Amino acid sequence: AAIFGYMNFSWTAKVDIAGKYLCRLFEHMNATGDTVATPRNDDARRTNESIMSALRSGYVKRGADDLPRQGDHGPWRVSHNYRLDRRMLLKDPVADGILEFRR
Repeated sequence: AAIFGYMNFSWTAKVDIAGKYLCRLFEHMNATGDTVATPRNDDARRTNESIMSALRSGYVKRGADDLPRQGDHGPWRVSHNYRLDRRMLLKDPVADGILEFRR
């Protein structure tokens, strides 16, 4: 997993809740016996915008082609909103209909 923090708030705040989400995901998979979780993006359009496009640093601009892209709406769009992310990553169900699980 690759985790990116916030650009407009403490980087570690996002990394912390994203890490907790990964633990929830792994616990769910362990409980169900699944070994693979694949996100499915059936209705969101991918944009050509990197998840770090709000940063104007030279190293971000130079590496922009190699950074992950985001979609046009959640959960495929990076919100940079701690309250929203906290609910989604720590409270919403892991089996959310977006992840496809299999053995």
